[in-house]
Amino acid sequence: MSRLWRRTVLGGTGVVAVALVAGGAALAPHVLPPAAAPGSDPLAHRTSTVDVAPGDRMLVCPAPARLTDPDSGGDTQFKASPVPTTTRLGALALASGAGTLQKLGGSKVGTLAAAPGGDAASVLRQGSVSGGLALRAPAPDDGADRVAASVASTTTSGDLRGLVAASCQTPGTVAWLAGGDTKVGSSTQLVLQNPGLTPATVSVRAWGPDGEISLASSASLVVPAGTEVVRLLEAAAPGVDRLVVQVRASGGLVSAYLQHSTLAGIVPQGVSDVVAGTAPAQHLALAGVVSRGESISDARAPVVRLLAPNHAAKATVSLWGPKGRVHLRGAEQVALDAGQVVDVPLGGLPAGTYTVTVDADQKVVAGAVEQRPGTTGAKGQPAPADARTPWDRAWVPAQAVPDTAAASSDAGEVALPGGTSDAVVLSALPADRSTDAKVSGQVKATVRLFDASGAQVLSRPTTVAAGASTTIDVGALAPGKDVAGVAVDAVTTSGGTTLTWGVVASVGAASSGVPTGGGSGQLVSVLAPVPSVSSGGKVTVQEDPTLGLP
Repeated sequence: MSRLWRRTVLGGTGVVAVALVAGGAALAPHVLPPAAAPGSDPLAHRTSTVDVAPGDRMLVCPAPARLTDPDSGGDTQFKASPVPTTTRLGALALASGAGTLQKLGGSKVGTLAAAPGGDAASVLRQGSVSGGLALRAPAPDDGADRVAASVASTTTSGDLRGLVAASCQTPGTVAWLAGGDTKVGSSTQLVLQNPGLTPATVSVRAWGPDGEISLASSASLVVPAGTEVVRLLEAAAPGVDRLVVQVRASGGLVSAYLQHSTLAGIVPQGVSDVVAGTAPAQHLALAGVVSRGESISDARAPVVRLLAPNHAAKATVSLWGPKGRVHLRGAEQVALDAGQVVDVPLGGLPAGTYTVTVDADQKVVAGAVEQRPGTTGAKGQPAPADARTPWDRAWVPAQAVPDTAAASSDAGEVALPGGTSDAVVLSALPADRSTDAKVSGQVKATVRLFDASGAQVLSRPTTVAAGASTTIDVGALAPGKDVAGVAVDAVTTSGGTTLTWGVVASVGAASSGVPTGGGSGQLVSVLAPVPSVSSGGKVTVQEDPTLGLP
């Protein structure tokens, strides 16, 4: 008689349920559950646990920044892209890691050689990137899979003026993108990448300030294997000034992001990739939000974007800076109607680098954005904040606030593609983040830096008091070194605190009002760490007693 067995992966990247059918073929004796003992649980004897070999890890990288209309031309002075865009990719693997850099279609373009072990890492730099790429890394025999990659595009003038940098993402079936708009002068490109061997059917939903938006023909798309598909959201939903997008795939795993760019006439107002943040959750963190000390009424102040997709929610927005918590009077408590996107302005903060937390009584989605002005004149003085001033912007993805009980001593990695000034932002988030809480405790962690050869050039123990953030200037700590990667590990906590972190990357002279140090340039992006993944796993196999019943 045929038997149906169900198995569930208990370790690794998540929980996966599949069915195994044996039709006339005998199962291996060590897999078959033992016979039930008299008087025992009738289901317990049908269950067995077996080891599962870990699979390869894949990270999919955004394509270089691209114009909405790549065929634009005319007088060189008025061309949308008067200067070329330079794009670089960096990849990092720790311990015994290795990997292959390939095009979405699978053809190999580079190799991340196995790291020699010890304190060294394996590093790959790609100085010429023309499309979306994927890094495939085999899982180590034991321990955690610690790989990261990132892509950065730099354009110094024209419509794409800005630094567009992002960490590469693990493809999946669902992605939430909190950022962008389709107002006049703005363009938001939805980019779907399929690195797999089968086509993926993708459904797209979008929300704005008035609720869910109809996307018509763009609501369902097919992404062929090994390709990417690009859609302009302004064509499907024009005039939306606050966007959150959900992508859901079937038939294959995809990576998704938005490229958001804005113009004021012909003056660039910033470009950034909006990469996937954590799925709707009650506790979220956004690390690396920089305030220039804007006034409460300044429209260029940082903004936190929120959406309660399913149920009305009450959210608390908190800011954690170098000197601890900074209260955002009048904006800390936010009421969210289900399905309506809300922007919370962060004007009135002292200049500094912050981590923002969002705590809600229902699951919410979050993102944040900051803006920086350009400069004019030989002396590099700040330009007037008017329509003649070029700006850049950076969208910050949300991370889940770690669960203290499940926290790991390894807090992830960031690969640096090169050509940027970088600042590592570490924040110790207290367990009690209510507005009148008395915070206590601390986080201890070790920040390690690796150069382009893979050598460890710095290992710095760092202590952060609960409720505070600290910023580490990568260039100042490793002068003269081409730092290619950052890892944060040896994390210990007390008092219920948890660690969140990110990297603020910038290009160019210091921007007006931004605290000096790494990440203070006029062109800016924020890189979220790539979490490590356990390479081990267990499978529980259980007989289905209903098979064969009418």
